[in-house]
Amino acid sequence: MPQPTNYPNQIPTNHTPTAPNPAWTVGKVALIIVWFILSLIWWDLASALLWSLFWIFLLFGLDSRIVAGLALISLVFCPILLALDKETTAEQMAVYAYFFLVITVALQIAEEIKDSWQAKRNGGLTAQVRQQETYQPAKNINPGQSYELFSRSHRINSAPNRNNPPRKMDI
Repeated sequence: MPQPTNYPNQIPTNHTPTAPNPAWTVGKVALIIVWFILSLIWWDLASALLWSLFWIFLLFGLDSRIVAGLALISLVFCPILLALDKETTAEQMAVYAYFFLVITVALQIAEEIKDSWQAKRNGGLTAQVRQQETYQPAKNINPGQSYELFSRSHRINSAPNRNNPPRKMDI
C-alpha cells in the first residue's frame, strides 16, 4: 500500500527508508582496507590514497562535490606554487587536480546509472519527485493579478503525474 504524502502532487512510494545494514557497512570498510593494502603493494602511497578515496565515495554514496572541491583547491595552489618557484610540486598538484576531476566525473556517471536503475525499479518514475508549490493568497490584488495567480496555481495543480494523468486533447 502506498505511503501517504504531505503534498497532493507528490507520488507516493512503497519504499520506507531503513537504516543501513551494519554488516554491509563493515564489508565495505573491509573491502576498502584490502584494496588500500593491495594498491599500496602494487603502486605508491599517493595512488593508493586516490584509489581508496574513489572507492570510499563510490561505495558509501558520498557527495562528489567534495572531490570536485579538492580538484579546485589543487588548481588554486598551482599558480601559487609556480610563483614560489616550486615547479615540480606545482606539476604534481596539477596531476592531482586532474585525478580529482576524473574521480568526480566517474562518481557522477555512477550516480546517473544508479538513478536510472532506481527509476526502472520504481516503474519508470524518477528518483526526484516534483513537489507542489503552496498557494498563498495575496491581500491586495488587482483583477489582472488574480488571473495570473489563478492560472499559475491551475497549471501547478493540473500538472500531469501518476495521480493526475495527462488529458487527451482533441484538435
